[in-house]
Amino acid sequence: MTNLKKNKIKIIAEQFRNSLNFPKVTSKSGAELLFDNDTFTALFRERFGVSYKNKEAFNAAFQAVTEGVGQEITKINSVVSSALLPLLVFYKLYVPKDGLSIKLNAGGESIEFTRAFFEVRNKVIGHPSCVDVALISHDEKTILFLESKLTEMFEDTTTEKEYGSSYKKLYKQTGIRNALKSQGITIAENATNLILQSERPQYIEGIKQSISHLIGLVKGPQDIRDQSEYITAYNSAERLIYAPILFDSTQILNHQADEYTNYYSLYSKVIGDHGKAILDDIQFWAQKSTGKEIIIEHTPLTYQQLAKDNPDWLDSKVKAFYEL
Repeated sequence: MTNLKKNKIKIIAEQFRNSLNFPKVTSKSGAELLFDNDTFTALFRERFGVSYKNKEAFNAAFQAVTEGVGQEITKINSVVSSALLPLLVFYKLYVPKDGLSIKLNAGGESIEFTRAFFEVRNKVIGHPSCVDVALISHDEKTILFLESKLTEMFEDTTTEKEYGSSYKKLYKQTGIRNALKSQGITIAENATNLILQSERPQYIEGIKQSISHLIGLVKGPQDIRDQSEYITAYNSAERLIYAPILFDSTQILNHQADEYTNYYSLYSKVIGDHGKAILDDIQFWAQKSTGKEIIIEHTPLTYQQLAKDNPDWLDSKVKAFYEL
């Protein structure tokens, strides 16, 4: 959008606001809002029992999540919002405090994390990948990148997905091709765009997202002003770990959650079993190596295990809401 168009929109917004003498409230990007962050987030804080001492952290984390490129503000009001779940679980670490930490098993060990970033953007092809959560270890040597999933695998299980042509050369590399083929996913050879086809309905998008996030780990952060702290953390880190974190819906659905169990298995067998080969393909294709150790978790993490390992971490209403 040109500056001229932006200025016209700004004039219209100012006229609307002034007509009823609303106070001026702006987002991080400068867009005018009807309600300030505190007013809007107060509804969520009240409903989920966020204590006053955690108000600042929740408000700041809420803004980071809802003003990202994923336009999560339009989705976060859903009872099954995939943006809301990681926010409610990790918001306390967005504004770090002494003595506040959470432990997760990743990279073959239990790691203490003391800082969280939301919707971090890394370079991929054209548009960046937006990883839901990046957790920074206490010693600042490790970053755990988490792609959160709640009900996506129920909504988007299919036998075919189409993506841009710029991905096709990468996906034709032997490691990625074999990883996909191991679970019946093939590439439509004669199509201009990348078309992934499966022998049976599967959550193909989850696999594609994971590969894109791994590209982002190799290529590094988008150089933009509002993630300067994340860029500093990335540059300082010696080890990068990637994993999906899933909400295990088997208990709620009386063990009829085939879509969940199928995706858990799909990730493990495509990304987990072939992680090194996929990473080698990405580095060869991108002609880049980070100089950092990159670890790909073999199986997804789960929110249920996180809650079990950190029994006093979640707010009581959050714990009850998600039955964690």
